[in-house]
Amino acid sequence: NLCRRKELYTCLQSNLANPHIDAIYNFIEKGSDIPNDIKEHPKHNAIYLKTKKRITFKDFFLFIKKKFTKNTIVCICNNDIIIDKRKNSKWGTIKESFFKANKHPKVLNLSRIEILKGNRKRPNGHFSSYSSDAWVLKTPLLFIPDTRFGIGTLYSDWAIAGRFDKAGYHVYNWAQVYQIYHLDLCLAREGRHPTKKKHIESNSPESARKRLFICPFLDYNFYL
Repeated sequence: NLCRRKELYTCLQSNLANPHIDAIYNFIEKGSDIPNDIKEHPKHNAIYLKTKKRITFKDFFLFIKKKFTKNTIVCICNNDIIIDKRKNSKWGTIKESFFKANKHPKVLNLSRIEILKGNRKRPNGHFSSYSSDAWVLKTPLLFIPDTRFGIGTLYSDWAIAGRFDKAGYHVYNWAQVYQIYHLDLCLAREGRHPTKKKHIESNSPESARKRLFICPFLDYNFYL
């Protein structure tokens, strides 16, 4: 789908131009067609997958542990997500304003803002817990159990929040402060709700439906 591919390139180009992002590690299949301006960008690092199976949270966590030094802020996000790049965005001070706010291990489990036609934006379900598209942690990671399930599979958003909680993290869906935008006009999926998804339960392993943890949007200033 050429239209959808262009949307994904738009997201990647925006994130590469984001001053709050130091580097992007793009997990892609071998043979993927990437525009030269992306491929040759100094922030872009292509990580070629050895399998066509959907990448799991466990794969990402293992990569983070091997790749990044202590006190690195790492964001895992879907490839149709744009991170807020405004100069006054809290993303620019996330280490100080969020991760150093107290001594508790913490993670951002962020709901998205939909990009609509005409570049209009609106909250997805008023920052509801129905969908999470970015997960932000600081290294070193705590041990996070039972994460061998794919990102984007049915229940996985709630399931990974449950794993974070089980591992000892305080889980925050501070979507109004650390804003992310979802670009998906070609496939027109912005209005989907989990009960309307046409997935079958076998898309997600049984373990992914255990320890579900709903992560609502709250005024998290009270909890920090």
